[in-house]
Amino acid sequence: MWRSTISVLVLVLTFVKYSLSQSRNGTSCDWNSQLFSEDCPISQEELDYMAENLMIQVNSIDNLKHNGNTHIIQIRLHNNGTRVIRGKSWQLFFHSFFMVEPEHLPAEKAYVDDDYKVSYKHVTGSLFSLFPVEGFKDILPNDTRTIEHEAKFWAVSKSDFLPNWYLKAPMLEPRLIASTNSSYFAGEISSAKQWKRYKYDRYNPFMSQDRYERFYTPHKFTNGPSVIPTPRLFFESRSFGEFTVDDTWTIGSTKGTRKATKLLSSELNLPLKDLINGRSISLRLIDNNKGPEWYSIESNINAPSIIINANSQTGLFYGVQTLVSLLDRFRETRSKALFPFYLEDEPRYEYRGLRLDVVRHFRTKEEVKRLIDLISMYKLNKLILMLSNDEGWRIEIPSYPELVQVGARRCHDLDEEECLLPQIGNPINTAQEYYTAADYIEILQHAKDRNVEVIPEINFPGHAYALKRAIESRFKDTNKTLWSPPDKSHLSVQMFEDNMLNPCSPVTYELLETILTRIAAYHQRAGVPLQSFHTGGDDHYSMDRWVLSEDCQKINMHSSQAIQNMFDSRVSRLIENTGANVLGFADGFMNANGVPQDPRLFRTPEVTAHYWNNHHTADFANGYKLANAGYKVVLGPVSHLYFDHPYEPNPEENGLYWATRFTDTRKVFSFEPENIYRAIQVKKTGDPISQLEFCGRNRERCPRLLRPENIKGVEGSLYGELIRSRDMMDYMLFPRILGLAERAWHKGAWEDIEDDEKRKEAMNDDWQRFARIVGAKELRRLDDLGVKYRISPAGAKSDGIKRMYTNTEFPDQVVEYSTNSGEKWKTVPKDWLMKSYNSRILVRAVPKVGRIKANTDHMTERMEYSVNQGKTWRLVPDTWPIASYNPILLRTRSADGKRLSRETEFDPRGVNPIPNQADVENIAKSLRVTYELEDNLVDEENSFLFRITFHNTGNETLTYGNYSIYMYNIRLLQPIQSPYPNGYKLHDCSLWLHHVSGSLYRLDPEQPDFKIPPGQSLSCLITGKSWQVSRTDSMPNWFVAAEGMDPVVINNTVSEDLSYVSKFDTSNKWKRYPDDQYNPYSPPTRFGIFKDIADRGRAVKPVIPSPKNLKMNPYRQVRVGGPNNRWFIMRNGRFPVASKDLSDHFNLQTINNWRGGRNIVLLEKTEEIRNNEGYSIEVDPGSNKITLRARDEPGMFYAVQTLKALADRDGNAFIFPEVTIFDEPRFPYRGMHLDVARNFHSKEEVMKLLDLMAKYKLNKLHLHLTDDEGWRIEVPQLPELTQIGSQRCFDIHEEECILPQIGSAPLRPNTGTGYYTAEDYRDILRYAADRHIQVIPEINTPGHSRAPIVAMENRYKRFMKSENEAEAKRFLLSDMDDTSYYLSRQTYKNNVMSPCLHTTFDFLEVVAQTLYVMHQDIQPLKMIHFGGPGGDEFSSSVWNNSKICQELMNALGVNIEDDLKSHFVDSVAQKLPPEVSLGVWEDALMDEKRPLYRYGKNLGSRDVVAYAWDNIWEHGNGDNAHILANNDFKVVISHATDLFFDHPNEPDPEERGYYWASRFTNTRKVFGFTPEHLLKNAQVSRKGIPLTRSDVCPEFGCVELTEPSNIIGMQGQLWTETMRHHDQLEYMAAPRILALAERAWHKADWEDIEDKISRDRERDRDWEEFGNTLAYQELQKLDDMDFKYRIPPPGAEIKNSVIHTNSEIPGLPIQISLDNKKTWRHLNGTMPVPDNKLIHLRTTSPDGRRHSRVVTVTPAISRTEENSVFKMPFLERFLKYLGLSLIQ
Repeated sequence: MWRSTISVLVLVLTFVKYSLSQSRNGTSCDWNSQLFSEDCPISQEELDYMAENLMIQVNSIDNLKHNGNTHIIQIRLHNNGTRVIRGKSWQLFFHSFFMVEPEHLPAEKAYVDDDYKVSYKHVTGSLFSLFPVEGFKDILPNDTRTIEHEAKFWAVSKSDFLPNWYLKAPMLEPRLIASTNSSYFAGEISSAKQWKRYKYDRYNPFMSQDRYERFYTPHKFTNGPSVIPTPRLFFESRSFGEFTVDDTWTIGSTKGTRKATKLLSSELNLPLKDLINGRSISLRLIDNNKGPEWYSIESNINAPSIIINANSQTGLFYGVQTLVSLLDRFRETRSKALFPFYLEDEPRYEYRGLRLDVVRHFRTKEEVKRLIDLISMYKLNKLILMLSNDEGWRIEIPSYPELVQVGARRCHDLDEEECLLPQIGNPINTAQEYYTAADYIEILQHAKDRNVEVIPEINFPGHAYALKRAIESRFKDTNKTLWSPPDKSHLSVQMFEDNMLNPCSPVTYELLETILTRIAAYHQRAGVPLQSFHTGGDDHYSMDRWVLSEDCQKINMHSSQAIQNMFDSRVSRLIENTGANVLGFADGFMNANGVPQDPRLFRTPEVTAHYWNNHHTADFANGYKLANAGYKVVLGPVSHLYFDHPYEPNPEENGLYWATRFTDTRKVFSFEPENIYRAIQVKKTGDPISQLEFCGRNRERCPRLLRPENIKGVEGSLYGELIRSRDMMDYMLFPRILGLAERAWHKGAWEDIEDDEKRKEAMNDDWQRFARIVGAKELRRLDDLGVKYRISPAGAKSDGIKRMYTNTEFPDQVVEYSTNSGEKWKTVPKDWLMKSYNSRILVRAVPKVGRIKANTDHMTERMEYSVNQGKTWRLVPDTWPIASYNPILLRTRSADGKRLSRETEFDPRGVNPIPNQADVENIAKSLRVTYELEDNLVDEENSFLFRITFHNTGNETLTYGNYSIYMYNIRLLQPIQSPYPNGYKLHDCSLWLHHVSGSLYRLDPEQPDFKIPPGQSLSCLITGKSWQVSRTDSMPNWFVAAEGMDPVVINNTVSEDLSYVSKFDTSNKWKRYPDDQYNPYSPPTRFGIFKDIADRGRAVKPVIPSPKNLKMNPYRQVRVGGPNNRWFIMRNGRFPVASKDLSDHFNLQTINNWRGGRNIVLLEKTEEIRNNEGYSIEVDPGSNKITLRARDEPGMFYAVQTLKALADRDGNAFIFPEVTIFDEPRFPYRGMHLDVARNFHSKEEVMKLLDLMAKYKLNKLHLHLTDDEGWRIEVPQLPELTQIGSQRCFDIHEEECILPQIGSAPLRPNTGTGYYTAEDYRDILRYAADRHIQVIPEINTPGHSRAPIVAMENRYKRFMKSENEAEAKRFLLSDMDDTSYYLSRQTYKNNVMSPCLHTTFDFLEVVAQTLYVMHQDIQPLKMIHFGGPGGDEFSSSVWNNSKICQELMNALGVNIEDDLKSHFVDSVAQKLPPEVSLGVWEDALMDEKRPLYRYGKNLGSRDVVAYAWDNIWEHGNGDNAHILANNDFKVVISHATDLFFDHPNEPDPEERGYYWASRFTNTRKVFGFTPEHLLKNAQVSRKGIPLTRSDVCPEFGCVELTEPSNIIGMQGQLWTETMRHHDQLEYMAAPRILALAERAWHKADWEDIEDKISRDRERDRDWEEFGNTLAYQELQKLDDMDFKYRIPPPGAEIKNSVIHTNSEIPGLPIQISLDNKKTWRHLNGTMPVPDNKLIHLRTTSPDGRRHSRVVTVTPAISRTEENSVFKMPFLERFLKYLGLSLIQ
């Protein structure tokens, strides 16, 4: 209390200080003053304004993101007024059933959400506070602020959002926010991720069709009494006619029946008479040894009369209730005709109860009395009144007035000394709401008159928060300690921390004794002795928290079980003293081992357990265990009898759903009390569960009921968390309570049927009888009594063409419909012909919405439509408006027609099923996909056709539903129809095709036509742009997805062998053009191509790459190491790294001097070698000395690499030939480009590539870190780049990751996910620097930038959460107002950074500076590659609707197409540090054939390096490198035709790779590349047709190179679209990378030969040497590195029954199998083979561990191609080597 007082004083002083300050500076704190200062504290007037004008809407956004562990809540704060709502000094108090921000709360300190600039605090229970922190922006008039937070579990119902939020500010009165008690407050719940609790949740909101099936009653009930509950015996005779009861009848009584007689008289409004004659109803008490509630009713038709017999007042009372029911509506009609009947009745169970929670929301005395009237009408006889719980105390105990003074009142008192804080949506300030002693006694007496026993329930020891706070407030001004605290902090399910009485404290028992004694006294005064007392007891599990408490230690209670036993014994003694029996929840009577406590522990004559928790994961057998142990048991299972749960799994339905998703009247009616295990029919997910599953094979979890006499009865429960009014109480109880009454009073005959199906059928029949009674009679009775029972929405179905049929939960209710959005309503006739829905429009290729477009799939099709079920068809015009579809609205009227159900929609077309996770998994598991290319030449080279077939391998028919199948395709599909924003219908398979983004496409099943029965298939024919001639164009990991569910990959698309793709077995499948010359190589074709290259049986070149000058005598050698042959390295401080490398590799000792002069390795620095990468080596056997010389460390490093390459190992020794080498590189730039953006490759994989590069003297790693598909480098200032841009997963909104592309799986981890942390990148830099390799980072701009664009858009969203617009826009890369439409070559729609936003360049500056810093102290950054704008990015279509670009161009006085590119390059250069060069792809510097001005404003003297790649020869771009070099740009040759290692090694569909530039690029082709004579490489076109000079140099001819010094090197490119795994990357890199190294380091003599034939001959001879060196030397080194290079398949021919083989790399081992690949053996040269035998061949690696793909040859095949190559002239053979087909 003193803390609160001090706080108030501080606030008062602060206010005075503000007031004085304002008076001095001329401003005012009067909120209505024009001089009002923003520095003023909030006034009451301002707080009132906020409460009135703050419109709050709260909604559950997503329950499924974390699979039900937490859900995302969105709060929208809208300022609906005219004044600013300031973001300071106020707190918003709100209610939540679940812990808010559970990762951070509860905690002593508030949790600050820095994104939204708000703080959260858990106050207590369901009450939380939210308040703005620094940075929270004011909410302007008519502005909306959105805040999101997580909360535990889920929220799937509007009733989860508790009302009555309020505002509080220092020193001010709290104010209710008016909008939080309105219909606006809870937002719509309209999607699966909002209404499902977790991904395996089967429940969806009931549709009209679902209700129709559930309500369906095929026939009317005609027999039996129309009475609920059903009497035990009823006989009726219709053969004697009817008699009529009318207003001439009287009621007579006999001795002892006066009370019941008066009741019947008042019910029927008939007079009382003592003399009983005919035309009368008489009541009689008899003694017949029947039960105390037995009665009978019999009629006499001769002297018309009715007699009610009973042997107790209770029996008479129930007889009266039954007769009143039989004489339905007699008070209004004054006449009722009956057939003669006899009825005899008594209850099934003595205990037929209802538990009513009056604590959470108070129910008045009059409401309770009215409820007693209603339940007694249906013969329920027990009412448990829950009078206390955490949230309140509701009964007067005079000795402790604080219980009601504090515990029965709600207000804002954080200390809870005057009242309790509001909970579960209570108003801020309530009066004390409780029952006085007189109130309670009046309730007891009222119940007694209606034969209802009221059982008080006081919850303890748990759920006692209100009790504790109230009692503690009594001693607030003293230092008295009532009870010691627990030793363990514990938060209850309802989020109260201190809500349990200390079971070891004497105060607890003093308090309980007083309470029990007082309540018992009330019962005595009412004349109703207390018979049972309910203690709660579902929290004994928490006793362990008290073991170490001071009070328990004092009395030597050292275990939770001992504490429980003591507590139970002492409490039962207190109850025994009142004369009552113990009643409590079953949990409280079980010990820690799940075994019932000994009933004798409880001292009362009878102990009754309330069985409630029958969930299949709980100890659901407790009820029978306790009954068998001697307890009395009342059954009230939560699965069927908790009336606080909703009627339907619908977000609009009120109710909790923690136990079962719904409980309707039918479910209550179906409960079988004598077999509690049958109540367990479904899991919480809604999936069915069998008794075998939950009972176990031997029923070990389901003990049998051995003492059925101990089942005392049944009970329903209505907990009050959501019961805020009498009407809501009515709604939740009725009509369900009628089902409870039926089962408690009457046993259905069907309950004893053992056969499940027969029992279910009989139960359905009984339900139909019951439902018709309710619909025909009981609902009217309830209407008459003013009961606001629930009116169920209607069920409906359509025959799909014309007619709609409706029904209701209870027959005879009226259903109304509207077809104009509810403006007019009409009653649904029994057989309704739906006028505006009487025909479906049948259309081929019609989109779902909008306008039908008459584009067709293929040229042969027509578009037709029919409006008469296909009887006649008409041609669809070019555009055809379709009337928008309006659903039919339905509603049900109450029996009296005065009230209405909620409105529901009915779609006659049917329901689109909403799948859960299990459904998605089943679909994916059942589907088997086949992808078959049909024809590349359907439209010349413009498009191709392929067929997708979906085969159903499952046991169930796959139908339409709200799911999608996602697939990848690197081509634009349906290019003629593109774009198709609403989808494109594939009419042959009832699927809709959608282009999602990039290579990702979606297929949606069409309602209702999509269907694949088990074992059957469905095929779609689809058109793609251009062509597909390779298996690897198809990407793996197709998947099935549905809203909110984890996507599931279709099984047969997972494998990297792409076996779901059919064979490319015809020329139309492997050719791209009609005149395409390429065919797949057959073994004879390969044999012919490779025949001119000899296998020399040894490595010819001692070193690769070849040294510039080498003299070697292999016959003189130096032996280093081995026994008695120690060698040393002379220490040289200038080359310490090289010395250590040599020492480690050759196991040599380093010494400072060596006087012997022999057995020494010398490392010498020399100025004679001019090139810093040059070196010389001398191995001198005469002096036994090895000398390595270099000018600088790189040169010495390469000298060491060469020395390692020269060494042959012999045991522990190394053998070197006598050699003299002088060497230096041809180019200073010898590069390898690695794309880690399309598919990520780890740091370790990069390092492995660096090792290979270093071994072969490559010195530049161009690291392609970003592209559309991923961002791979950490930029700490911009965390979204890696949080989102580096991640690939299925997130359709791309808020956590970017979408899957090019075959990456939809869930992480996958091949598209990953990045290098700053430390990872530095590790790569260190590793590269140690190997003298410069890392050149590439950040792709402005195109190919979808990943960073998406990341920065998410950054924008993050800062806009706190309205920080300046920071949000600071690094935006896209203009959100730009409506320009374009599609990149990779089919992305939004992948170009805007060159017109200054924020683009600010972004690039941050990235460049980050990279600059990372490189410092390791490898100073010399160049950044910025990709560079090509023609695509600056075409007019990209920016034509960009106002920002137009304004910029106007300001610069230029136009977009001509000048935006140069503006971009110049602006990028401006952001670079001065010492850093700018690298770009060539098209960034070219405008058509014209280069940009070299010395632009910001380019200056900075080196600009152009990477010349775009050289498809027939396009005329082959001389671009010359043009750029001649214009003073540095140029790196990166030609796509020869140096793109993502291209296949052969023109074979089974070879991995793209082929857009060249159909293939093998190692021999790379080796033959001439970088200084680029045009000599132009041999054939993409089609394989030989090129002429005029083909390559059209129009004005080719530009010759005049500045060769500007050609600084060459580079191989590894683009990784098809390389998802490192094995695939290595396969594509090597051995081509060795040929690249050879050409980059060493210029061959043959390159300068002008005569083509001579040049080719010398080149082939050089290749022969190089190839043999690969086979016999270098590939073994790669094997030792575990580098999985490509092994080429062999060539083969069969002549005269002898097979001859060869290989692209001469000398590689070849194996043969003659038994269908069962066994293999090496093939040495030639081998006789049998005729007509299938022969399998494969090439192996030198170490024999790996092999090429297997090829097949037969003698017959070989003969058809015999001599087809070998007699051809040399040029033709050369063209064959380039890949032309042997078959012309």
